[in-house]
Amino acid sequence: MGDDQPAEREHPVYGSWTAWARSFVQHVDSTTVADGGFVRVPANDRPAPRTPMIIRTDAQGHPVDEHQRELLDKQRAVIDTMTEKPPYTIVYVPPNLRLRTLGIVGFVWALSLTFITLGIGIPLAIGRILSYWNSWLRVHDVYTWSGGFLVLAVLSAVIRAYFYVTKEPRRARPTSQASKVMSLLRSVARVTYNLATLGGVVPLLTGIVLFQYLTFPSADGQVPKFSAWYAWSYGALVLNAIIVPAVIWLPHVENVQWYIQTLVSII
Repeated sequence: MGDDQPAEREHPVYGSWTAWARSFVQHVDSTTVADGGFVRVPANDRPAPRTPMIIRTDAQGHPVDEHQRELLDKQRAVIDTMTEKPPYTIVYVPPNLRLRTLGIVGFVWALSLTFITLGIGIPLAIGRILSYWNSWLRVHDVYTWSGGFLVLAVLSAVIRAYFYVTKEPRRARPTSQASKVMSLLRSVARVTYNLATLGGVVPLLTGIVLFQYLTFPSADGQVPKFSAWYAWSYGALVLNAIIVPAVIWLPHVENVQWYIQTLVSII
């Protein structure tokens, strides 16, 4: 990384496309052609002001044409007036540098868009499958995505627990293995309890209270009707909106912050 690779400054040219195809399986005579070029660029982040950043040169630093020579003379004139002379160096640039740069930027953009789409689409698809399977009422996609994300979080915890149990060699002592299994079971029980209470009951009760008495209060004498899925999602979003600022504004109390961060991770 970063070192000089002379072999990358050339490419082989074959006599025909069949010779090029055979070069993948056997040796074929070819002609080596140099490509790319050299440029004069600043060696640090303090270049000469009001001068071009890149000047095309040869390997020895001589300008390739008269226009580049004029740019170099202008740059040197500015450098002569400076107290601290900025260093410059000659580096190799591959052919089609601008096209390659645009290609890298486009590839990173497409890759980021793909991951963002998967991060939104997979939990949303799982949540919709659960909604259709259980014949739940139609709710906003934010709540559906929250349900799918919770399913993925539970699956991730189960997979991590499985690898935690199976990663130890079989030759370990039974007493040590048994203690690790018991410790894992206690951890699973603790996580299950937190998921059931902090991640299930608390958001559900919060959503029911908000939904029935504050957001959409039912008329007197009518039997209240609500969707448990909608109430849980509503409560989870409200609790997240309350807890996240509390983590930021709360004084640095380690135990309290740990408890609140656990609530955020569960909800």
